[in-house]
Amino acid sequence: MFSRILVAVDGSRNAEAALAEALAIVGDQGAHLRIVHVIDRAPRSFGLILPDLEAFAAAALESGRSVLRDAQAAARDAGVAAEGVLAEIGRCPCPMSSKVLGEAEAWRADLIVIGAPEHTGLRHLFTESVEEDVVRLARVPVLVANQAEKTGRTAA
Repeated sequence: MFSRILVAVDGSRNAEAALAEALAIVGDQGAHLRIVHVIDRAPRSFGLILPDLEAFAAAALESGRSVLRDAQAAARDAGVAAEGVLAEIGRCPCPMSSKVLGEAEAWRADLIVIGAPEHTGLRHLFTESVEEDVVRLARVPVLVANQAEKTGRTAA
């Protein structure tokens, strides 16, 4: 059914769940997998002064490479060949979701897999919801994965 699956990762638990779902689908359907991680090397400081933007950009790049390496290693461990892409937002700010959607469109993905948002409350009001925008704007099906917390409780 799906032959080109794009999974967006960011190092969160829900992104790990998204990668696991994508790997299961790829294994089941013999699809191709592309793993995408988006970094913002030009942070929006909302009026705060960031003392060393070059150091911030270098740290963002290294962190992004690490997230992508870990995701590709998980794919290899599952016996799946996966292409990794580090997409960068530069001087011209754009939503991270547009980078994910752009990668999906350029690669002609027929399924996008992404983790559910992990932020709530006030943090949700002030941060971009990449996942929600991808679901709303994607031209292909989107699978949203959620890593449920293990509380130790059992259902009655």
